[in-house]
Amino acid sequence: LDTTLARAPLDGIRLRRASELPAALDPATEHRNLILFAFEQLGQVPRLPSPKLVYVHILAPHPPNVFGPNGEPRSKGAFADADASGGASPEAYADEVGYLNTLILTRMLGADLFGVHSLANTVVTVATVPASLGFPTALTHFVAGAAETSQWARLRWTLAWVLRVGLVSGVVGALTLLVLAPWLAVEVFGKEDLALPLAGLALALPFLVLYNVCAGGLQGLRAIREKVFIERVAHPLVFTLLLLGALGVSRTVEGVVVCFGAAALLVLLAGAWSLRRRLSALPAGRDAEGDRRGILRFSIPVMFLNLMNYLILWSDVLVMGAFRSRAEVGIYVVVSRLATAVNMPTE
Repeated sequence: LDTTLARAPLDGIRLRRASELPAALDPATEHRNLILFAFEQLGQVPRLPSPKLVYVHILAPHPPNVFGPNGEPRSKGAFADADASGGASPEAYADEVGYLNTLILTRMLGADLFGVHSLANTVVTVATVPASLGFPTALTHFVAGAAETSQWARLRWTLAWVLRVGLVSGVVGALTLLVLAPWLAVEVFGKEDLALPLAGLALALPFLVLYNVCAGGLQGLRAIREKVFIERVAHPLVFTLLLLGALGVSRTVEGVVVCFGAAALLVLLAGAWSLRRRLSALPAGRDAEGDRRGILRFSIPVMFLNLMNYLILWSDVLVMGAFRSRAEVGIYVVVSRLATAVNMPTE
């Protein structure tokens, strides 16, 4: 009955009796099981005789958000989590998108190729920090200061200068990774086939830098919801949608790399549009220049601090990549997230 129109009245009955039902019939648990069942059945589709037409409708990411970032169940309070406007919580939405992204990648690539992708993605994620030069945080500080004192021309100059320098830094970072990719793949990680996905993901580095800079500018303009969406939700969401679209076409690392880069570009365009829309509502102001040295004095220490944090955060994957096989890296990434999820209720 749950796959027919009778699902609607059944859901209503279950919601009314939620407090009296055992955990197996809890709406949050049932919603989780329904989503996981859909993914499990998708794995059986390739074994069906062809030709075939496959149509699947997965109610995720979608409120109620019942998955945490590592796949852990969200509590009943989080099940009904909402922001002040009554919409879905951006944090809960981002967490669910992140988990679904991992779920799709592991089923799409398998442990071996997922390990290659995870290692390449980790290297690019860490490289994004120095390429960003600490600009997202610095931009929040300087844009907010200019807006508070109504220095609109200085605000626009600061945004334009940081975006230009961020573009140059992102391109330099991408070219550096492209040149170093074969050496990193063979000499550091001992995995020759890592070079291609690492070089492919490196091409997205300028997009990653710039959309994070746009998010910093949006936060400085107090557009917090847009900032959270661009910084945390948009890329994994678009990436996941592109992966789902690519399932029937390509199940290779190359296809995943293309989806990753396309998602980064689309998020950059969305961030730039959102930032431009916010700026168009501000007064023009007189011509003025910002403080280049002041911005760099603020941003460079932030960049080094962020780099240290990211190296600590991702050191386990980098070390695994240097000493273990591709499949072991993929399995470790999945298991480490599951271990985090299991440990959460004990904290």
